[in-house]
Amino acid sequence: MRLVRYDDEQATADEPQMFAGLGVTAALLAALALGFGVLRLVRPDDLGPWTWRPVGRWLLGIVLVAGLGWAYGALLLHVPWQAVAPVAVALTALMSAVLFTVRRLRRRRAPAAPGDVWQPR
Repeated sequence: MRLVRYDDEQATADEPQMFAGLGVTAALLAALALGFGVLRLVRPDDLGPWTWRPVGRWLLGIVLVAGLGWAYGALLLHVPWQAVAPVAVALTALMSAVLFTVRRLRRRRAPAAPGDVWQPR
C-alpha cells in the first residue's frame, strides 16, 4: 500500500510487486514446461536443439531473472505493480530472441570438421 499526499509519501511492505513477479514467473515457467512437453510429444525422436542442455537452462535463467529480478527492481524503483507482468514478459521474449540469435550465429560459424578452426575475416 502506498499513500501519497502532495509531496509526502508513505509505503508499506504490502506492495504487491513481488507477488506479481512470483505470479508472472510461475506463468512463464509453466509456458516453458508446456513448450518442452509439447515438443517431446510431437517429435520424440528428433528434438534437435530444443532440449534442456542447449537452451533449457538458459531459458530458465532468463525467466527467473526477468520475472523476479524485474519485480524486485520495480519494488525498489516504486514502479506500479501493474507494470511488472508486461515488462517481465517483454524482457523474457527479448532475451530469448537474443539467445536464439546468438545460438544460430554460433552454429553457422562452427568449424566443419574437428580439425578446422574458424578464422574471422
